[in-house]
Amino acid sequence: MVVIKVYSQDVYAAAEVSAKHTVALEKLLKLPVNSVFFIGGDASLIAKGVEQANWFTYLEVELPETLNIYRTELAEYLDRAFSDYGVHLRVKFINYDISSVVTMINPEYKVFNDIIIEVDNEYEEHYHFDENDEDEFED
Repeated sequence: MVVIKVYSQDVYAAAEVSAKHTVALEKLLKLPVNSVFFIGGDASLIAKGVEQANWFTYLEVELPETLNIYRTELAEYLDRAFSDYGVHLRVKFINYDISSVVTMINPEYKVFNDIIIEVDNEYEEHYHFDENDEDEFED
């Protein structure tokens, strides 16, 4: 498996890149389906006290040593894939020996969940809070 950890982008950017590019990445690396996945979160890149989201994207790519031959092509592909989400990109490759990783897949389930839950903004539409309103909990 190849794991791409995304820093300085919100989880939605990582999810969007994953949805659009996973199949192409698996083809580039000559890997079977369900071999590439992304980790997104709130880890921020901060420079001189300024958070760099949407400016400088930092990726860590866990890559089996056997796939080192694709590093240049992979970095170039990731640069294009993340170009809509930031100005600069840094890719750090973390190589590992495949014998040092154990993956256990429960055969009763698909490898990855593919159910997308839509978030309904109905609450916001029905309840508008004006910042000038008094706090209802004030004494």
